[in-house]
Amino acid sequence: MTVRGAATGPGDAGEAADAVLTVDLVAVRVGDDALSLTNGTLGEPADDATRAAVEAGAARLTQARRQGRAQV
Repeated sequence: MTVRGAATGPGDAGEAADAVLTVDLVAVRVGDDALSLTNGTLGEPADDATRAAVEAGAARLTQARRQGRAQV
């Protein structure tokens, strides 16, 4: 699931347009576990960067699940 939020505010002195901060919040479930990540920038976040981070995180979570949980 991806949620995108944006906030605007005054830009730097001399800029005609307001600055726009956009943040993607992504939640991914792998079995009984989940991960979340954010990708934010002035303007619009690059979808390919968000997708690559999700894929890497999901792969790492899958690998950690295969190794089993540590007993504490």
